Amino acid sequence: MNLQAHTPRLPRVSGVDIAAAAFVLWLLADDLLLQDREFEPFAYLRLIAVVLCYIGMRLLRCRIVAALGAVAVWTVVEVVVALLQRWGVVASNHLLYGMTGTFGNPGPLGGFVAMGTVVLAGLTAAMRSKAAVAVSAVLTCLAAVVLVCTDSRTGWLAAAAGIIFLFGGRISRLWGRIPVWCKCVAVAVLVGALVAAYFYKEKSANGRILIWRTTIDMIADSPLTGHGSGSLTEQYMYYQAKYFKANPDSPLASRAGVVDRSFNDLLRTWSEGGLVALLIVFFILCRIDWRARGWTHIVNAAMLSMAVFAMFSYPSYLLQFQLAFAALLACAASDRQEDGKGKTVVAALALAASVGTLAYCRCRIVEADAQLKQMLAGHGVIDANASETIYNTPRLLSTLATYAAMRGDVEILERAAQKSPSPDLLCNLAVWSAAEGDTAKAEKWLQTAHYMIPCKIRPQYELYRLYAAKGDTAMARTVVKKLMSSGIEAKSSAALRMTGEMKRFYKNTME
Repeated sequence: MNLQAHTPRLPRVSGVDIAAAAFVLWLLADDLLLQDREFEPFAYLRLIAVVLCYIGMRLLRCRIVAALGAVAVWTVVEVVVALLQRWGVVASNHLLYGMTGTFGNPGPLGGFVAMGTVVLAGLTAAMRSKAAVAVSAVLTCLAAVVLVCTDSRTGWLAAAAGIIFLFGGRISRLWGRIPVWCKCVAVAVLVGALVAAYFYKEKSANGRILIWRTTIDMIADSPLTGHGSGSLTEQYMYYQAKYFKANPDSPLASRAGVVDRSFNDLLRTWSEGGLVALLIVFFILCRIDWRARGWTHIVNAAMLSMAVFAMFSYPSYLLQFQLAFAALLACAASDRQEDGKGKTVVAALALAASVGTLAYCRCRIVEADAQLKQMLAGHGVIDANASETIYNTPRLLSTLATYAAMRGDVEILERAAQKSPSPDLLCNLAVWSAAEGDTAKAEKWLQTAHYMIPCKIRPQYELYRLYAAKGDTAMARTVVKKLMSSGIEAKSSAALRMTGEMKRFYKNTME
C-alpha cells in the first residue's frame, strides 16, 4: 500500500503567502525600528489572531468550503440580528440608527452583508440540489433586503461590483445580444445612478473628500515608511487642524468632524505603513488568480466586493472584516491543484490559537473596564499608567478622559490627546492648563481645537473666556467678532448659551 498517497501534504508556499508574511513583518519592523513610538504589545494581539486565522485556513484541506460557509453563516447571523433590530426585538448598537447588526453603525453592516450577498448568490448558482438552491435563494433575498435597508451607498456599490464579477460571463453574453441604443441607455442609467448616489448624501460624500485630502497630507510628510500602525487615529485631527489653519476659507469646513478613520483603506495603508506596505498590498492583489473558476471564483468575487467597500469605508479597522479577509485570502492563495492538501490537525490548532488570542484580548478589555469602574466608583486619583489597555480601547479611553476632565487630571488628558484627540478634549485640557496658570499652553490647545473643526463654537468660547480672564479685552472682542461674522449657527442649548454670553460681552465692552 502506498502510504504516501494517503498522507496529507502541506500546501506549497505561494507568492501570496510570502507577500502576506512580508506585509506583517514590515509593519512590525516599521513600528519597532523606524518610528519614534512606544511599543505596545496589546495593539498587536489582534494582528496575531488574524495571522493565525490565515495560517489555519491555509492549512485546512477544505479551506474554500470552510471559508465560504463561514462567511455565509456569519452573513445570515448579521441578517437575523438586523431584522430583529428592525422589528424592535433586539436593541441597536447606535442611538441614531435602528439597524446595525453586530456593528456600531449601519455602514459596516452594509459592507459585510454586501460581501455575504455575493457569496450567497454564488452558492445559489453553484448548488445542484433544488432544496439547497431554494434555501440559499431565500437567504440571498433576505440579505439583499437588509442591504437596502442599511442605506449604505458603499455597500450597494460593493454588492453590485461583486455580482457583476460573479456573473460576468453571463452578463457579457447578454450584453452582446442587446441593441446599441439599449447599451447607451444602460450606460446613461449607470452614470445617473452614480451621480444620484453622490447627491443622495452629499454632505457625507464631501466629508470623505475632506478626510482623503487630509490623509494625503499625512502621506506627504512620510511617504516611504508612513507614520506607524494606529497613527492615523492619533494624528489625523492635528493634520485637519493644520489644513484649516492654512485654508481658513475652505468650503469643506462645514463638513469637518471628529475623525479617526480614513474611509479608504489604501490611503490608511500608505499613511501608516508607507509606500512599502502599499506596494506589498498591490503585489498580493496582482498575484491572485482573478480568472479562476468554480468555488475560487466565488471567493474572488467576495474579495472584490470587500475591496470596493474598502475604497470608501474602513473594513480594516473591524475584526469581522479582518477575519473574513484572512480566510478568503487563504483560499485565493491556493492553486486549484492544492485543494486536497493540508494538515487538518495543525490547521485546527492554529484556528484555536486565533480564537484563544481574541478571547484573551476580550478578557484584557473586560479586566481594564472593571479596573476603570472601580477607580471611578472610589473617586480616587487615577494612575496615568494604571492600564495600557484603557488607553488602547477607544470606549474606555473616552470614559477615562471624561472623568479626568471633571477632576482636572492634566497628565491623563494629555495622554488621551495623544491617543484620540478631539476639540472637546483639547478644550478640557486647556481649561485645566489655564487653571494651573499655564495660559500659553491653554491658548495653544484652544487654537488647535478651533482649527480642528472651525464650525464648532466651544473652542472659540473658551478662547474668549481665556482672553477675558487675562484682561485682554481686545483679543476677546476679536474672537467674538470673528465668530459673529462667520455665520455659524448655534444648534444646541449649550451653544446658544455660549453665543449669548459672548454677544453680551461684546456689547458691554463697546466704546
